[in-house]
Amino acid sequence: MAVFFMHNHEPGIELLLARLQVTSGSRLDAESLPTYLIRWGTTLKEPDSIPTLNRLSAVLRAMRISERNETLNRHGLKTGNLSLTDSQGKENAERTYTTLYWIPVFHMEALAVYEKSLVEPLLLSSRIDRNVGYRELGRPRNGYHVLRAMKTAVRSVYALGLDYALVQIGIHPVGGTFVLDVRPQPKLTTKLAVLFAGAMNRFAREEEAGRRLNAPLLLGADPEFILRSPNGKVIPASRFMDKSGNVGCDAVVLRGRRLIHPLVEIRPEPAETPGKLLDNIHSGLVQAKDLIADDALEWLSGGMPVKGIPLGGHIHFSGIWLHSGLVRKLDNYLTLPAALLEDKGSHQRRPLYGYLGDCRRKLHGGFEYRTLPSWLLSPEITAGVLTLAFLLAENYRYLRQEPLAESRVQQAFYRGNRKELLNVVAPLWKELEELPAYSAHSKQLDALKQVLFAASAPDSSLDFRRNWKL
Repeated sequence: MAVFFMHNHEPGIELLLARLQVTSGSRLDAESLPTYLIRWGTTLKEPDSIPTLNRLSAVLRAMRISERNETLNRHGLKTGNLSLTDSQGKENAERTYTTLYWIPVFHMEALAVYEKSLVEPLLLSSRIDRNVGYRELGRPRNGYHVLRAMKTAVRSVYALGLDYALVQIGIHPVGGTFVLDVRPQPKLTTKLAVLFAGAMNRFAREEEAGRRLNAPLLLGADPEFILRSPNGKVIPASRFMDKSGNVGCDAVVLRGRRLIHPLVEIRPEPAETPGKLLDNIHSGLVQAKDLIADDALEWLSGGMPVKGIPLGGHIHFSGIWLHSGLVRKLDNYLTLPAALLEDKGSHQRRPLYGYLGDCRRKLHGGFEYRTLPSWLLSPEITAGVLTLAFLLAENYRYLRQEPLAESRVQQAFYRGNRKELLNVVAPLWKELEELPAYSAHSKQLDALKQVLFAASAPDSSLDFRRNWKL
């Protein structure tokens, strides 16, 4: 049995059970344990040994409003009805919104979008549960606020440690996008039951297919760096290259939504091994050297080597199934170690950039993991990070720790507390070393380990060309 739906006969569950194509019940058969649980409700707790969607601890966290909002705020999401102060200094605890959305989310995907555009501002404190007037948006779902609401809903579910929920989003004309409610056990209507049951059935099929997947694993990447003149000025990459190509410039949006193109982005051909991808990246750096006709410029990598300009080291995966369990393993076993590479100030790119669980599906069927800083600091660091990503993609099912489920570890990550993160990463790395597959990559991973657990992080203010002998 691959997937089991565990419930405790909650009200309305019949609507869901009638449409499910997986085994369900309130008890597990000890003789035939599933490989995955989908858990519903607030009473039954899952066994720690079985991967589970919507673990009880995450459900309870989402239902405790103050804890929910604190968690979402930590991840950079706005929540609830924020106080406003009128001209007489009296506090008004109500916030007006111009558009409301209800968005059912399952497994890092918005299943539908229900929109309520308000002709007159709606005081949510008095009508928050009135759903009259919502309309389902068809596909494609376009528009800045719609897309923003979908992204925020998916982010909020993941940030709370959930895998599915019904999320309410409010749009304020000045304040932006707010998470108003997250319901991990929503009251089921026929439409919601159809949506969630269909998603659960797809999950069961994909989980089974994912275990039999024979397609080769492909790694790709698009690490970034910036150019700095001897007098400390950032020189736009657009001065030397086009936006497209294996080496191109990329944009950063500054305050006021002003778009500039200061970043150099290396876009190597994907490869079936980390070593081959490293060679492709090196070729891209050589090409960049030919394009950048000013040897006096410094090449800087890291998280934020120059204040206000964040850098990313996105890694692309193909031939592997994207799901929240895999992304959480990447967050814990890849991003937490990589955070030890960040020197002082690099964490300031978070949570606007580099937030946990940041990934994007790609047209080729794979996905892009976007949380990492740029790891071009040296060929040894680059090789180590790519090798670790490859190791995790092939072995994540054997890993059991999830320190990022704890608020203190999330806080240490977002604040860049290297001392505390060292203590968190040590047992994670020990578990990695116990994987049978580790030995095949020990040269690259042991070299990375030495850098991670050094007394201080690498200095991102130094020109990394020296390390690459460019």
